[in-house]
This record gives sequence, C-alpha cells and structure tokens, in this order.
Amino acid sequence: MREAAYEQAIGRHYSPANPTPALIAALATLEAGSGPLRLEDLAPLDQFHSGGLQATVTLAQRVNLQAGMRVLDVGGGVGGPARLIARDYGCRVTVLDLTEDYCQIGELLTQRTGQSDRVTFMHGSALQIPFPDHSFDIVWT
Repeated sequence: MREAAYEQAIGRHYSPANPTPALIAALATLEAGSGPLRLEDLAPLDQFHSGGLQATVTLAQRVNLQAGMRVLDVGGGVGGPARLIARDYGCRVTVLDLTEDYCQIGELLTQRTGQSDRVTFMHGSALQIPFPDHSFDIVWT
C-alpha cells in the first residue's frame, strides 16, 4: 500500500462520524456544573493512551520540561498531554496528528480550556514532519 493511501486508511479508521455535535454536548454537560473546563475533567476523553493521565505526568517529569520550551507532540490526538504540558510546565506545544478530526476536536478543547495561545494543532504525518530541523526543544509521542 502506498504511503498516502496508508495514511488515509489510518485517518478513516480513527475518525468518528461527525464527532463535533456529540463533543459539544459532552462539553456543555461538563461545563454546566463546574465552570470552565478543567484538564482533569477531560482526562477520560483526551488522555486515551496507555497509562492515561498518570503516564503523561510521569513522562513529563522524566524529560525535564522547562518553561518556554517548544514541544512537538507527534501523534498527539486531541491534545490532552499537550494541554497538560502547557499548563503545568509553561511550554508551547504543537500537536501533529494524522487524523484531521482529532486536530479539530483538539482545537475546540484547547479553546474551551483557555490554552489556544500555548497549544496548536497541525494535521500531518509523522513520516513527513512539516517543520524545519531544530524547531523544537523536545519531540515526544
């Protein structure tokens, strides 16, 4: 299978059918009782990797993140780890993900948590990272 066809197949596999209305309804429920969205409230939704929130916290502690660092989160999904890094360590984080829906959902969640100035999303492939060398201090996945 050619690389482009493979990437499209992966994107289709991970893309839910029009997830935005369901996500907006879930966000409204979260916001109704507790004010602005908190990262801890979103963890079951946006830390969907092995180990969840605790794995993100542990990894962040191990890589010696410092305020002002530029971090590239390759395959960062909807951005849960990126938002945590931005909030807890003062880093600027770019999420690169192959699934366009994840990038759109991530942008919405980031906006609703007030972190759009520190976390950005780019739809693209880890096989063809669209940034010049030395653009980031740390790259993780």
